[in-house]
Amino acid sequence: MATLNPNNYAVQGLGTPYALRMPPAFPGQEANQRALTEGFSRFNTGSIAVQSMSDMTVAGTIGTATFTLTFSYLGLLGKAGTKIITHVATAGQTATDVAAALVAKINADADVNDVLIASNVAGVISFAPRRFRKVTAIAGAATATATLTAASTITSEATPIEIPYGYFVGSYPNFGANQCSAISTATNLTILGLARYRANREAEWPYEESKTKRGYLSGAEVDIRAKGIFWVPVPTAVAKGPVSILNATGQPCAAGAATSTVVANATYVSATTAAGLAMVSLNLPAGV
Repeated sequence: MATLNPNNYAVQGLGTPYALRMPPAFPGQEANQRALTEGFSRFNTGSIAVQSMSDMTVAGTIGTATFTLTFSYLGLLGKAGTKIITHVATAGQTATDVAAALVAKINADADVNDVLIASNVAGVISFAPRRFRKVTAIAGAATATATLTAASTITSEATPIEIPYGYFVGSYPNFGANQCSAISTATNLTILGLARYRANREAEWPYEESKTKRGYLSGAEVDIRAKGIFWVPVPTAVAKGPVSILNATGQPCAAGAATSTVVANATYVSATTAAGLAMVSLNLPAGV
């Protein structure tokens, strides 16, 4: 039987205790055998944030007014659509009652619900985009002396971005199932893991020689690893110990760096004296 040399590539399935040694190292490359069999994939939406909208307010003398909301949106496969939601108030209903009735109809409608989620607090209807569909316009109207103020300023989708190898990948509220994004803010962020380097299937096509960072193009399936040991690109010197990420990009950085957040259950197991590659031991989700 052949004897395994610890300085060579470890062979999966033979039970070798040696770590993989695969020089030269690449950002996002696995550094041990265990990482080859653990982790999970998500789908990269390719967008930092989708949309933000201001609220709509029900006010005035409610009476028996008819309230109408008109939505224009891009639905499945980018197909444009328009949906009208109507509620006829009954005597004695308050602004909160009317807003709650409209919200219930919005969230029960398959077309609009596929685009956004609505909520109501004291007669103010708030909208949150979901599943990366795009709302292009919202209009509100009411009969009689009631009003439905449609101040909905819609901020369009962010420019699609890429996820570099070795960067952390996140999820934000209202993402659809199996959707992820490059990290743009630590607010409401769930860290899913690291974008793994894929030597056997180049994720970036067509290849652009002028690019300084290799990674997953927007809209591509991202191989995210949550457990194991990985090489990561760091912008400055790092010490062995806790790992942080830059809040605006998800790049691993020194613990305590400006505008950064500590990643629970992530540890540098090697140090650098300047920008370069460091080795991170990862065990997500935290506490498992």
